[in-house]
Amino acid sequence: MKQAHWHELLFLWNNQESISVIPEFIGQNHQWNWTSPMPLECASHSVRLRSTYKNLISQWSPLQTIPDPPADKDLTCETQDFESVECHWNAGRNTYLIRFTKYFLNKSCVQRMQLGVGERNWTLTVQNPLGTVELTDLADLSKRVHMLAPESVTATDIEPRNASLRLQWATEKYCTLPLVCQIQLNGNEYIDTESHGIFMYEVTWGKRAEDSMSVQPSEHSVALSLDRNVKHVVTVKARNSYGWSSPSIITIPMLFPAMNSTKIFSNDQGFDLSWSASTAASGCGYVVDWCPTFSEFTMDWIKVPAKETKARVQSNSFKDGVRYTLTVYHSCAQGVTETLDKREGYVKELEISHGTFQLESKQNNSDIQITWKPIAPENLSAFIYGYRMYYSDGLNVSTDDPNAKSLTATNLNFSSYTFTVKALTSVGESGDSSISVAMNSPM
Repeated sequence: MKQAHWHELLFLWNNQESISVIPEFIGQNHQWNWTSPMPLECASHSVRLRSTYKNLISQWSPLQTIPDPPADKDLTCETQDFESVECHWNAGRNTYLIRFTKYFLNKSCVQRMQLGVGERNWTLTVQNPLGTVELTDLADLSKRVHMLAPESVTATDIEPRNASLRLQWATEKYCTLPLVCQIQLNGNEYIDTESHGIFMYEVTWGKRAEDSMSVQPSEHSVALSLDRNVKHVVTVKARNSYGWSSPSIITIPMLFPAMNSTKIFSNDQGFDLSWSASTAASGCGYVVDWCPTFSEFTMDWIKVPAKETKARVQSNSFKDGVRYTLTVYHSCAQGVTETLDKREGYVKELEISHGTFQLESKQNNSDIQITWKPIAPENLSAFIYGYRMYYSDGLNVSTDDPNAKSLTATNLNFSSYTFTVKALTSVGESGDSSISVAMNSPM
């Protein structure tokens, strides 16, 4: 006698069907189709399964559900004024229902309240004729503030290169927040002379910018012959049919102010400078300029904000074996300057040329003194830290005085010698210069 097995399917609106499975198909996969009287997009549809054998009935399988609207999710709440709450979420698909979906935040349609510090649960209840969904967001709204834009923004104390901004907040509590303000400047940059109609530039210079000259709009540089023993103020203005632009101003201090320079050593083809802050620079910042110390040059410079006290100087015009002078000063629009530091150094030191020293000799009994004239700094390609003099099969005497002008070999046999003087530098001994001396025997 064949036994029949039954499978039952239960639907949430009490729709239930039984399906018989004959023994030949037990253990195989089964398929069952059913058409809902309500579109699947309009309501959740769940199905579960159990089996029966004689009087034995299995447990129901877990519900498999196709969710219905409302399917809203991802609730996020924030405040703008510390008095109201604004919440955002991702809405579910369109239900196409005649009756609209209703939303309640913490059981209220409108939320205006004094927000305290601390985390709080914000619950959004979403209702429509097909069901209800609750979304929650745990948040401390004092730390989730979407600020309103400032009001009454005005510029005051306008200078050619700086200005002060004043603003007001619509919400007083913003003043208690640890704010970091970001300012975006939209300047009238003269990029295309034709589009801005520039037909000339005016350059002024001098102790009080009393000298001037006109420059064609196609030119963007000019060479000035200045007395570098005094300070100069240089300005540049552009002119078009609407008038003159605001001047761009730089103060050029005297070339080498009354300040002793100190050595600076290069780092990766550049110079790293640092200096002590100056309160006088708080409103205008610093300028770092550099040029070859001893030759014709074009002065280069960079500007450094007042809050910075260091800068890196690099330039494609730097040459090996050339000494550069770097000066740090603060320069305000009013022409007030103060030199803060002066340094000299080589981007890369090179060996000093052979035969640089002009040697002379003087005998004193069995001693020979070799003297030389100082080398002009502009002829040096490295810093000198001392000298060494060789004679007689590798014997030598030396000094670590870079300003030395002589070395003496003592207790020599009365014979002929060749003396070779070399400079001690960071790249080794160089500048080899030699002189031969035949000593006179004592009477």
